[in-house]
Amino acid sequence: MIQDTTQSTHWQLVIKYAIAYALSFIGFQLLLFIASVEQDKIKWIVFIINMAISFAVLFISLRSRRNEQLGGYISYGKALATGSLILLLASAVMAVWTYIFSAFIDADGIKASMELAKRQMIENGASEEQIAMGKKMADIFSSPSALAVTSFFGTFIIGFIVLLITGIFVQKVNPDEAYNQLEQ
Repeated sequence: MIQDTTQSTHWQLVIKYAIAYALSFIGFQLLLFIASVEQDKIKWIVFIINMAISFAVLFISLRSRRNEQLGGYISYGKALATGSLILLLASAVMAVWTYIFSAFIDADGIKASMELAKRQMIENGASEEQIAMGKKMADIFSSPSALAVTSFFGTFIIGFIVLLITGIFVQKVNPDEAYNQLEQ
């Protein structure tokens, strides 16, 4: 019975922070969109802010799991397991959001990006054949469905890399468990 309560609170925590993770990124993306910020010009700043958001949400969620549900201790493995569940759910939310955003909210954004890429290829001296090949590849990978799939895996993989680092700072070994393992 006690385990059921722990499991439900664990899932409640996972869902709560997965939504917080996804909403943080959605809010930041909407802010850039509303402010008409060209992300290509400040991509390093956007990257650093995205990493900071990812680290902050994962750190807060894992610290909450450690202090509120596990008595102040969490192993690196448990931190990775909880963080992975958060990232899976957040990645699914981000994939749905990416599809909605690219299909309905900023449908012209893909066309503008493709025109910019074409212009850069011309400036770099690409042949017409190379430009046609580039456009063909861009058409395949720039559909809302393809962007949603890319968003899912991109969110999870980059988030997992941040999680590997975050887990180091959050882990705290229970001395009693460590002692008992030495005895065996």
